[in-house]
Amino acid sequence: PLELGKKVRRYYLKYVIQWPKMDFDVTPVDYATHTPLRERFVTEAIGYNQDEMERYWIERGYQSSIIPPVVVDTEVEMLQYVKANPGAIGYVSAAILQIDGATDNIRIIGEIPPEDVR
Repeated sequence: PLELGKKVRRYYLKYVIQWPKMDFDVTPVDYATHTPLRERFVTEAIGYNQDEMERYWIERGYQSSIIPPVVVDTEVEMLQYVKANPGAIGYVSAAILQIDGATDNIRIIGEIPPEDVR
């Protein structure tokens, strides 16, 4: 995974369940399986393929009753959910961040470089 993945991975996979120095639980938010954006995030930031990601959540649920991420359908829904829920963590494309107000009340903790830059 990318350097970013080492940080995000711990939160996204719920190895860490509460944000440091905050009174908010970490709430990962994801898209429906097998979308291009999700595939890229799971591969490059988490270090899994999509099937491994699905198995991970099934196994975690059985082993420790950890609930898988909240699922949204669109990037707009992702931003809305993250803005409305303290502690939520999600990912969107760089293009959607260009919309006025998209990043209001959101902390960006990393970026995956565009595909043509790698």
